[in-house]
Amino acid sequence: MAMTINSNLHLQPTDQAALDTEGAEMLTIEWKGSYADCRATADTIATGDDLPTASGGNAYTPDSALYAGYKVRAWTVRRGNGDTAVLAVECRKADATDTSQQGGGGTLPFRTVYSVKSVRNDVSILAYCGESASAPNRAAVERWMREPDPKLASEFKYTDENGNVVDMAEEMLLKCTIPLIKKIMKGAERVIRFYPQLTVRRQYNSPPTAVFQNLACIDTPPTPAGEKTFAPSGVAALISSHQWLKVQDDCDEQQDRTWMRTESWIGIATSDNPDSEPWDENLYGTGTDRWSMPHDAGDGT
Repeated sequence: MAMTINSNLHLQPTDQAALDTEGAEMLTIEWKGSYADCRATADTIATGDDLPTASGGNAYTPDSALYAGYKVRAWTVRRGNGDTAVLAVECRKADATDTSQQGGGGTLPFRTVYSVKSVRNDVSILAYCGESASAPNRAAVERWMREPDPKLASEFKYTDENGNVVDMAEEMLLKCTIPLIKKIMKGAERVIRFYPQLTVRRQYNSPPTAVFQNLACIDTPPTPAGEKTFAPSGVAALISSHQWLKVQDDCDEQQDRTWMRTESWIGIATSDNPDSEPWDENLYGTGTDRWSMPHDAGDGT
């Protein structure tokens, strides 16, 4: 809502415009009148209020051509000589240049900041196993790991479900399994991998309504384009070359009563084959292909 200016107050020609260190446009505008009128007006002002403007301006309302789009951040009342006082209102301008940044309820951020860092993920060495003949065979590795005879195991052999001894060195489909087993014998159980984590922080004058959207789902981060943002070089290329899983969507009230929404995504590089997706659609998708867990809402079991 817009703040209401007492018509007994007089707009002063002492406004100050500035750009803060994080790129937000700031405005301090002042009114003069009696202390009672200044204080009464100040007591009705709330953080996030629109700065009222008039098309032609008047004695107490700013001209819309200069001051439209500003949101109240703070106010002060300074008592002067006699019964006079000055009401100073500090405002910040919302950035409405990119409608894709809307927070679900029409709320636009006035600042967007991107950051990229690497995150560590320890993967089981069995992730190298696959179904092709050129990949280690997981069933064979697990059989070998359960082999009770250490002599057989040391020779890359195991006993199958029928009691027969399988020599992996003699089995064409199992020869690629031996190099993996040798690494397990040396104590290698997990492999360190690093993935890009993209974090987008968007600051609002009022709480966005779209928080918690698509968490733990395949999701594409917003690409920096058109809005005022501090974006590392290559962010757009990074987004397009990876498939992303959304892992964070928080919203915190700041000391100045604004709201900071923090969203994060972890990316895995996409294959040249468009049908090969790094994140499993059954586990992380958002459509009908996503498997339901027993406790999921709407599960028919």
